[in-house]
Amino acid sequence: MRRRSPLAPLLLAVALVVPLTGCGLFGSDDDAAPPSTTSAAPTSTTQPASQVLDAGAEPRQALRLRFAEGATTTATIRLDLDVSQQSSGHTQALDSPAVVETVRFTVDRVHAGGADLSFTFTDAQVDRTGTSLSDGEHLALTAEVHQLVGVGGTATVTDQGQLGDLSYQLPDDLDPDLAATLDQAQDQLAALAVPLPDEAVGVGARWKTDATSTLAGLEVRTETTYEITAIDGDDVAYTATTEQTADPQPVDLATLPTGTTARLVSSDVTGSAKGTLSLTAPVAGSSSSSKGTQVVDVTRGTAAPVRLTQQLETAVVVKVAG
Repeated sequence: MRRRSPLAPLLLAVALVVPLTGCGLFGSDDDAAPPSTTSAAPTSTTQPASQVLDAGAEPRQALRLRFAEGATTTATIRLDLDVSQQSSGHTQALDSPAVVETVRFTVDRVHAGGADLSFTFTDAQVDRTGTSLSDGEHLALTAEVHQLVGVGGTATVTDQGQLGDLSYQLPDDLDPDLAATLDQAQDQLAALAVPLPDEAVGVGARWKTDATSTLAGLEVRTETTYEITAIDGDDVAYTATTEQTADPQPVDLATLPTGTTARLVSSDVTGSAKGTLSLTAPVAGSSSSSKGTQVVDVTRGTAAPVRLTQQLETAVVVKVAG
């Protein structure tokens, strides 16, 4: 079995990860395309619509972010991904190391209703603790994820915490697979922000957001419910629950072997989080976990479809400074 690149789990797993190739469940590795990130169309996302379910206790306030030109915020993100695949009586666990990346956000310009940001990946590492990676594999994967360092781009953020208009400024010599993955992973950076409600709210307030995104050709729906647990000056502590679903649809992955097609049968991923948002920073510190099941039918040529069931578990910790 070929060792799978950790770049896709790093940037895509919290959304829909469908690692169908190079896993040995559907034939030898000689038949599979090289393990790489997908090359489908970039991610598109609707801005999440917000609905207040409970305004919470008095005193209440309209929560709005404040920005200062030149201010920086650093987010260190650690992602642990466990994937178990079952098909035709065979079970396989993918031995994925944790990946840790650091992103620095800078406020370039403040304007009415928000700010323009620039961001740069300043570090990217692989933590092989608990895996069977050899020294050579660890070095190779570390070199691969380290390509992120120096990659940057621009974004906008509203005073209600909606991060959008992400655009990467990629060097000409960047690995094409990494460039494609970054294009499709914009939702993961946007997910570092917390969308705030329109109305004034207090401790105990609850609000729900709904968003639809397209990732690697798959349309995904995400519903998140937030609850404020404490407000201390500019710091807002919260919890959140998330449900992510996708209807049956074709899976359009360039990494599928020639003559192979795939169709998503079902996907249901749920998660929970707790975190703290500073009203002077564009992103929040948080700790979250999610788990779910994805079912995919894979067809080789004229053969009958083979069903792949994936169990996914992720743990993400975001530490914010600045």
